[in-house]
Amino acid sequence: MPPSFRLTIVLIVMPSCALAASNKDADTTTATPPETKLKTVQVTGASIAEQAREQRVHMGPLGATKALDTPYTVHRIDSDVLRDQQVHDLHKALSYLPSVQGSGVRPQTRGFQGSVAQNSRLDGLNIVSTTNYPGAQFSRIEVLNGLAGSLYGPASPAGTFNYTSKRPTAQPMSRLTFGFRSDNAWREALDSSGQLDSHGRVTYRLNVLNENGDLSSTYSTLKRRLISLATDFHLSSKTVIETTLSHYHYEALGGPGSFTVADGVNFPKAVNPKHDGYGAAYAGDKDDTETASIHLKHEFSKNWHLDIGFLRQIADRQSTGLTHTVVDSSGDYQNTVSTGHASRFRIESYLVHLNGVVDSGPIRHHLTLGISGFDLNNFNPRDGGVLDVGSASLESPQPPASEPNYPIFTDRYHVAESREDSLIFGDRLDLTRRWHLQVTASESELKSRNYDRNNDLTGEDHKNGLSTAASLIFKPTPTSSLYVTHADSLQQGDTAPDGATNAGQVLSPARSKEWEIGAKAAWAGVNYTLDAYQIRRPYALYDDSDTYRQTGKQRNRGIEFLAQGALTSRLHVLGGISYLDAQLTEAEDPAVEGHQIVGLPDVTANMLLRYDLPSIVGLSVSANARYFSRRNTNNRGSDHVSAEATVDLGASYDTRITGHGTTFRVMLNNATDAHYWTNIHPGGLNGYSGSGSASAELAAPRTVDASVSVRF
Repeated sequence: MPPSFRLTIVLIVMPSCALAASNKDADTTTATPPETKLKTVQVTGASIAEQAREQRVHMGPLGATKALDTPYTVHRIDSDVLRDQQVHDLHKALSYLPSVQGSGVRPQTRGFQGSVAQNSRLDGLNIVSTTNYPGAQFSRIEVLNGLAGSLYGPASPAGTFNYTSKRPTAQPMSRLTFGFRSDNAWREALDSSGQLDSHGRVTYRLNVLNENGDLSSTYSTLKRRLISLATDFHLSSKTVIETTLSHYHYEALGGPGSFTVADGVNFPKAVNPKHDGYGAAYAGDKDDTETASIHLKHEFSKNWHLDIGFLRQIADRQSTGLTHTVVDSSGDYQNTVSTGHASRFRIESYLVHLNGVVDSGPIRHHLTLGISGFDLNNFNPRDGGVLDVGSASLESPQPPASEPNYPIFTDRYHVAESREDSLIFGDRLDLTRRWHLQVTASESELKSRNYDRNNDLTGEDHKNGLSTAASLIFKPTPTSSLYVTHADSLQQGDTAPDGATNAGQVLSPARSKEWEIGAKAAWAGVNYTLDAYQIRRPYALYDDSDTYRQTGKQRNRGIEFLAQGALTSRLHVLGGISYLDAQLTEAEDPAVEGHQIVGLPDVTANMLLRYDLPSIVGLSVSANARYFSRRNTNNRGSDHVSAEATVDLGASYDTRITGHGTTFRVMLNNATDAHYWTNIHPGGLNGYSGSGSASAELAAPRTVDASVSVRF
C-alpha cells in the first residue's frame, strides 16, 4: 500500500477512535464549533475600528498574536480579498503586498529568494514552495517579512509564508460557483461545510475545483483540479483534532517560454505573450501535489494552549521549461527545453507548540516552548537535461517543430535530502503597561546529503547552530506601538542549480543578520505599518569554474509602508509602497558591487481599493494599481528593463435569486494589456548565472474573469 494511502487511513481512523472513546463522557462535555469569518457582523464605525485594533496574526509557536503587539512586519490577505478578486493562485494573492516578490518559482520578501521548504508553511507546517497551490484551498495568507529563524528554525531571510486551510464553519453552508476566463477556460467549484453527526462533534469543509481551458496562445492547455477535505473532531469543548487532505492537479502547457540573453546581449523589450510562436504545445508544467496533515489542539486553560501537528506531502512534477536565449542584437534566439528539474519532492514536517502566561511579581511572561522540523527529499529524472529544439527570431517567432524525446519522469534518482530539527523558546515580558520585551531563540540541527545518479553518496553536512531575536516594544497608546528588533538567524545552504559542476549539492549552512525598526497604528478601521530594515546574508553564485558556492554578501536596506482595513464602512483598502536598496558586497569581482541586484526594483507600490456603492445595494467596484521601477538584467548594472504600471478593475453584485444568496463577479486583469516582464531573476535562484545575465517570464495579457456563486 502506498505511504500516502496509509497516512490517509491513519488521519481518518485515529480521530474516529478518539471520538468514540470520548463519547463515554458525552453528557459532561459539549463540543463548541469554532467561530469563523462567515459569522455576520453588523458593519458600523465602532465595529470596524474594533476589528482593526483586535486583528491577529499567526506567529508560529507564539500562536495568534495581536498585530499591534508583534515586533515584526506581518501582513495578511483575508478570505474576502481572495474571493472578491477571484484569486486563482498564490502568485496573484502575493502581488497585493508591495514588499513581496511572489511571481517567481519561490516567493520572497525584501529581495531575498526563499528556499524549497524552509520559508513556506501550511497551517504552520513546512511544505514545498516549488509546486502550484490554488487560492480556493485557503482562507487566509500571512506573510512575515524578514528573518524568522528564532521562531521557525533555520530559514532564508526571504520571510515566512503561512497559508491557512479552510476549516469547517460555525453554521452549515454551501457555495456553488461557475466561472469563465478569457481563452475559453471554464471552471466549476464547490465549497461546502456541515456536520457529520447530530451533536456537531464532527464537522467538515469540502472544496472541489475543476477548470479546463486554454492559456493565451492557440495550442495551449490549462487544467486545474482540486479536492480538499478538512475535518474537525471535537473531543470536548477544550480539545479538537483537525485533519486536512488535499490533492491538486495543475497542468499548463503551451504558454510562452521564458527568455534569457547570451553574454553581452541586452535584454529585449517584452513581446506579445499571445503570439503562438513563443510557446510549444508540449512544454510547460504538470504538477500533482498530495498533502495530508493533522493537528491536535488542546486548551488547558484560558492562558495555556497546546498544538501538535504533523504533515506529509508529495509533489510530483513534470517540468519541461522552454527557454528562448537571445544571441544577438537582431533578436535571433535559440530554443531549449530543460527537463532536469526535480520531478519529486517529499516532505514530512512536524511541530509541538506549548504557550501560556505566567506572572512573576509585577512582570507578566508570555512563554513559548516548542519543537519543529522537517525531512525533505529531492528526486531528479535520471535522464533529465537540456534539449536543443531549434531557433527563431523575435521578429518572426516560430514554435519548435517537434516534441523532443523527454525522459521518463518517474524514473528518478535520489539527489538530495535535508533535515532540520529545532528546539524553540520564547518569552514576551510585559515590563509595564507600555514597555514590553520579547526574546526568542531556536537551537537547531541541520543535516544534508547528496547523491549521484548511481545512488552513491557524494557529500554530506551536519551542523548545529543558534538563531536568536530580541525586540523592545513601546505602546504610547492602546492603538499604536513602536518597536526595534535584532535577529541573527541560521539558514540551510543553497542548492547548486542545474548547469553547475556541483549541481544538486546542498551548500553548508549560512547565517543572516537583521535590524528592523517600525511603527504600527490602528486608526479608525485601518491597520498601518511603517518599518525600515537592513539585512545581510552570504551570497551564492558561480565561480570561474562554474562551481556554485558562497562568495560575497547580499546587503538589503529598505523602507515599507502598508495600510489594510476599512477607511469607511464602504471603502476598503489594501496597499502600500516599498523602497529596496539591494546590493552585492565583498564580491570577488568588484565590477558587480554598487549595483541593484538583478531583477529587484528599488520602488514597488500596490493599491487595492474596493467601494460599496450606496445607491445600489449589493454592488461593489474595485481597482488595483501596481507599479515597479526599472530592474537590472545583469550583475554589472549595464542593462535594465523599464518601469511598468498595471491596473486591474472589478465589480461584484450581491442579490437573492429564488431565495438563494447569489453573487456575480467580473474582473478585468491587466486592463491596459501592458506587455512586460513579470519576473526577472538571476540564472541561479540565489545567485548569478555564469554570464551574469537574467531570465524572465512574460506577464499575462489582458484577461476577463467572470463568475456567479450561489449559496445554499
